Amino acid sequence: MGHVRVYTICDVLARYYKSKGYDVINPMGWDSFGLPAENAARDRGVAPRDWTKNNIEEVRQQLEAIGYDFNWEREVSTCEPDYYKHTQGIFASMFKRNCASKADALVNWDPVD
Repeated sequence: MGHVRVYTICDVLARYYKSKGYDVINPMGWDSFGLPAENAARDRGVAPRDWTKNNIEEVRQQLEAIGYDFNWEREVSTCEPDYYKHTQGIFASMFKRNCASKADALVNWDPVD
């Protein structure tokens, strides 16, 4: 119920503010990049892109069936080049300006991923 709870809170707030006359943008975003998705795809013998796209479509259909009022035309997915080219560009710019650096450090690492 975790995702449904969070999405319901957003949906209720968006509907409330719309009812009060506010212009509300309530887009859906998919955090769909990273090792968990890649590992799940590999374990199933599927290309990570196909695995991710299929999962996004399945969840989108479920959310639409629930009746959430998202602005689907403003949907964002972090695994799309049109999205990550910007985040990579920002990081590269920060790195060039010495605002980001590479160093050895202890991390809380997931032993599976």
